[in-house]
Amino acid sequence: MVAGSRKIAVIGPVGSGKSTLAKRLGKLFGLPVFHLDDLWNLPDGGKESLDVMDEKIEEIMQHEAWVIDGNYRASLPRRFEAADMVVWLNFDMEFCQESAKARHMAEWQEIAWKDEFFSVEENLRTAGIIGGLAEGYRGKVLEFGSRCDLTLGVAKIADELRLLNGYEK
Repeated sequence: MVAGSRKIAVIGPVGSGKSTLAKRLGKLFGLPVFHLDDLWNLPDGGKESLDVMDEKIEEIMQHEAWVIDGNYRASLPRRFEAADMVVWLNFDMEFCQESAKARHMAEWQEIAWKDEFFSVEENLRTAGIIGGLAEGYRGKVLEFGSRCDLTLGVAKIADELRLLNGYEK
């Protein structure tokens, strides 16, 4: 699965580190990275329409290679189908909430954190959808339950790629 991956979907709760991982995988595999949050969040502070969002995601998925991070439930089934590999950050919600809060405080110091910025219910609903999809695509899904598991998994992927490219560990 890892060796021939040219289309990688990175999914998981808010605050799980999807964008950071997507950048790292893009660098490891030499693939362009697309952050769905960049498409969703407009420069004026508004949100993109769902129809336009779907069109943009479809356009990205037509590329021959990509790393796409983000959940956006409407496109999850299509991304599971199109991806060679799906990396699911299935992390503890409390950990993700604290991570999201820390990121928020670092990036938007002028806007006070509110608990409604992180919806446990929405994240659990998305996790349920992802879990159902993951069952149907077991051969494509790498699921990580913690940052420690993820760190070890990425190191293993990097080692595999180095060996495939003729480099020693």
